[in-house]
Amino acid sequence: MAPGSCGELKYVIVKTEAFILHLRACCALMQGLQAYTAAYTAKGAGQSDESWRCFQDCERFFAEAYALAVKTARKSASLIDHPSERFILFRYNVRLLLPLREFQKFVKNIVNYHSGQPYWTPVDWSIISPGN
Repeated sequence: MAPGSCGELKYVIVKTEAFILHLRACCALMQGLQAYTAAYTAKGAGQSDESWRCFQDCERFFAEAYALAVKTARKSASLIDHPSERFILFRYNVRLLLPLREFQKFVKNIVNYHSGQPYWTPVDWSIISPGN
């Protein structure tokens, strides 16, 4: 390694690890959406056991997506050397972390509804879809 390049190497490593975490979060999010669709497909077909399993999978995938997004934000915050990176981290929090946290409440309400549990935890839709 060239003298003086350790800082740059560390920067690339941290950003690469954060990107990997972000991609894993996106994958978990997509799996959650697929499970959500599958749950209602199974429910429409009268397969209540399969529907229930899919609702539980949906909840698990969204929890995983949120946990990975939090790890991504922490990893990104561990090495910020420019003001624009602070702004990117802020936008990541506002456009991904907060909406995921709110959507988890919605998914939990759905799972609770289908299991006969209380399902009225308030969901702030303005965080999920601002401007609507």
